[in-house]
Amino acid sequence: MFRGTIVEPNVSNRPRDYLFFSIIVEISSHPDGFIGVCCVLLPCSLSGCYTFGCMEQNLSPDRPNVENEWRWIYCGIFCIIGIAIGLGTAYFLWKVDHLDRIPEIRDSSSGYRFINPLLDCDLGQEYLSNRISKPSSASLKKKIELLKKDGDLVSASLYYRDLNNGPWVGIGEKMTFAPASLLKLPIMMYYFKLAELDPSILQQKVVATPPSIQTEQHFKPSESLETGKEYSIIELIEHMIRYSDNQATLILLGLSKESPINKVLQDLSIEMSKDMNGQPMITVRDYAVLFRVLFNASYLNPIFSEKALRLLSESDFNHGMRGGIPSEILIAHKFGERELDADGLTQVHDCGIVYQFMKPYILCVMTRGKDPDRLAEIIADISKDVYQFVAK
Repeated sequence: MFRGTIVEPNVSNRPRDYLFFSIIVEISSHPDGFIGVCCVLLPCSLSGCYTFGCMEQNLSPDRPNVENEWRWIYCGIFCIIGIAIGLGTAYFLWKVDHLDRIPEIRDSSSGYRFINPLLDCDLGQEYLSNRISKPSSASLKKKIELLKKDGDLVSASLYYRDLNNGPWVGIGEKMTFAPASLLKLPIMMYYFKLAELDPSILQQKVVATPPSIQTEQHFKPSESLETGKEYSIIELIEHMIRYSDNQATLILLGLSKESPINKVLQDLSIEMSKDMNGQPMITVRDYAVLFRVLFNASYLNPIFSEKALRLLSESDFNHGMRGGIPSEILIAHKFGERELDADGLTQVHDCGIVYQFMKPYILCVMTRGKDPDRLAEIIADISKDVYQFVAK
């Protein structure tokens, strides 16, 4: 049992208590909802016990009397309830706060003074991806693992995105691969961006010279440039995209004083890493951004976005994604291959937009293995599975 003495309330302490509550309220304005709520509700619960037990009942906090023993127990219970409510509310606000954080890519090079153009936005993608129908990542993972066991595949990465609603599926989407000919897409985007300001650029003539670098292509272009013949820049772009012509690519790279690839990727905040040999590496999810900004016409204007995707739809590469989709369905895609990397393996990739009726989607698949033809077949098989899901 405790013995206490009733004392007169110390009026001079009240301003101090009010100041304490003011400080707590001020701390609660911290922009992070979790810290703010905890700073308010937890200390206020403890301060409520102090005020209720000491000031209202005119008791000394150090020497409570017998008659008020239960009142202190009640204060403790209310303190625990207050802490529980505080933590629960804080967790709820923290979840809402993080759900509403929308990753954005803005055009940092636009030169505008009063606006900041939006290039790409993952609007609520985590929320939507958990609530809207999408291909089963479990079944796709199972397929990839079986192919690995059979020895046909060493590694693979996949990214699917519904272009209507935004849900996506990623399998190994953080793995990096050598983009190889996939980088021909940002080269085209670079010249089309210049042409928005000066369309005559695309009509400038260039004489085709022998390639300065000899590159092996397993999937050879169906048409090649004629050395010594004069081509316009738009004709070089068409050869580069339709036939994945390396000679046209090298000429276009040599015409610019800056790196067309780096310029476009920097504009879109896409980062490429380097492998041990200094070769560029990229993920499927990062590369898919290029197709998203073309589809949304948010980097190039609508005229050149349409032109770029039309050229991509005229690709003569009929393996990979195209091999798994009915011929009447339009696709705009770019493939890439890398012959024999440091591990003695080859890489084959295919990324693009499938214009399924009322359900357009992006699919990007990157693979690593021993046989490029078999890798192209694997991509076609995955493409077929995804298409059948979307089309049903």
